[in-house]
Amino acid sequence: MKTALTLLALLGLLAAAPTSPVAAVGASLVADAPTAAAAVPAAPEAGSAAPRRTGVLETSLVVPRGESAPDSLAVRFESTPAADGRKRDLIPRSTAACRRQDAAWRCVLPAGRLDLRLEAAGFIPQYRWGVAIAPGAVVKLGAIELQRGSSVSGRVETSTGAPITATCTVELLPAAVASQPSYLRRAGEPGLRARPGDRGFFRFAGVAPGSYALSAVQPGFEKTTVAPVIVERDRETAVEKALVLTPPLRLELALDPAADPWGKPWRVMLQRKEPGFPQLRAVASGPAPDGRFSRPGLAAGRYLLHVLDSEGAGFLSEEIDLDADRTLERTIDLVWVEGRVTKGDQPFATRLRFFGPVARSTGIRMASDARGAFSGVLPREGRWRVELSDLRRTLGVTVRRAKGARSAKVEIAIPDVRLSGDVVDESSEPIAGAQVVASDLGSGEQQTAVTDDRGAFELDGLPASPQLVSAEADLGDRHLSSDPVTVSLGKDHRRDAVRLTLHDQAPIDGVVTSPAGPVAGARLIAVPKGPLGIHTAEASTDAAGHFHLDVPAAARELQLLIAPPGFSFRSLALSAPFPKPLSIPVDDRGGSLVLRLPALDL
Repeated sequence: MKTALTLLALLGLLAAAPTSPVAAVGASLVADAPTAAAAVPAAPEAGSAAPRRTGVLETSLVVPRGESAPDSLAVRFESTPAADGRKRDLIPRSTAACRRQDAAWRCVLPAGRLDLRLEAAGFIPQYRWGVAIAPGAVVKLGAIELQRGSSVSGRVETSTGAPITATCTVELLPAAVASQPSYLRRAGEPGLRARPGDRGFFRFAGVAPGSYALSAVQPGFEKTTVAPVIVERDRETAVEKALVLTPPLRLELALDPAADPWGKPWRVMLQRKEPGFPQLRAVASGPAPDGRFSRPGLAAGRYLLHVLDSEGAGFLSEEIDLDADRTLERTIDLVWVEGRVTKGDQPFATRLRFFGPVARSTGIRMASDARGAFSGVLPREGRWRVELSDLRRTLGVTVRRAKGARSAKVEIAIPDVRLSGDVVDESSEPIAGAQVVASDLGSGEQQTAVTDDRGAFELDGLPASPQLVSAEADLGDRHLSSDPVTVSLGKDHRRDAVRLTLHDQAPIDGVVTSPAGPVAGARLIAVPKGPLGIHTAEASTDAAGHFHLDVPAAARELQLLIAPPGFSFRSLALSAPFPKPLSIPVDDRGGSLVLRLPALDL
């Protein structure tokens, strides 16, 4: 169950849409092998007014059966790189328009040895390498076969200057697939592969619009990945920055103190931040005897480094960029903490977990006794989130040592405010095991409870402020949720019986399709109209374009927002009964969305 404002959901959907993934359908691949590099003719002497001499490139275009010939042809050109490293009179990248004469196209180009990209509107660009343009001559390039569709091109190079070999492989994967290793294992070989030429150039032709991950690998080097690569219909996506392959790198870490607070070895975990993906992938972990940790065979990129104590609590988390072998020295400032927990005016025994802003999710555990007293060690002073496990409550505290003090004193005061109630279905039958959530309307903090066999629940230690309370439950294949109820609580408030009635949710299953096939990674938000509008359901399509949404069964009308990567945003108004299954076609036709908001008086 979601509670979100429609406008904020729409803005978030639009912001995230360009990086969402889509599946590849019916694509083919091409790897253009460039010719050997050669020198270009020398330029006129400095101070000379003589213009650069030119030649003419002549070619003809062959279009697929039934297609119309293009109305224009342009050639992007630049000097072929020199192989010997000597300075050359380079011709900078530029573009020349061609003119059609009968069945041939002619382009005036500067004399020299050039790399060419021929661009006809609506067709995949064609490349030619090391073409020698002689002064005053006509160079016949021959017939060029054009192909409709989208393409991806780029280059691969090594950080050491070593050549790209025939063993190098470039792979293009839908981003939705690349981010799911389990899917890769099931699907086998779902991606497109190409081998770059000896200058590292590669191209994939006939690629479906969408969001992709592009990776390259060569023996002796670690895999490198670029994401997202957004492909639009009937356009080439040129990845301007080369994919750089680096040799395996080593990370060395020295910790002070050399052991955790309990005298045992620290543990180190290293996670890779894959470009373009929110998921973190664990690549190394292990103990750090004598405070030292070493890991070879790492790829260049961004990592998240965690230092844990022997019980798994996080004492250090930081991002590091690895572009060469690195040796890190880190000091962990151990802060002794002593504190007391009270509930109302009485000491309170409970379990505590301290969480930092980027610390490991296990947290640092402490416990208060019958006197409410607790103690432990934290890795720093400052602001912490503390979870009170017995109350299922999280709040913020400040840990700070007084000047000259050995330890930091922390007082945690919990209001003696309780909220009780029960959860029933539409027949007033109690629902056991329902999840009840109270959200503080001021701070956004949440507290949860689970109903007992009688459907009863109690939320204890709530803040004395308005709460938005709701419930949901799964009964077999039925998913039920309640309307949210606002409850105002005061400092002396002890009980307020609240009844939450669960309503059936109606499933909506469907598929998002495009002219190129199913669309993976499309984000959908369903917003019921009327009083149920605070409930929004969200989903993303899988690799086959399928999605599943649960909406209130009482909803008679829905506004469905669809953000398909590589295609235009859609908004659909649906009325009950909703189609089963629901097929949503998308394409790349569209315009601009303008949101006009009233001026704010700040």
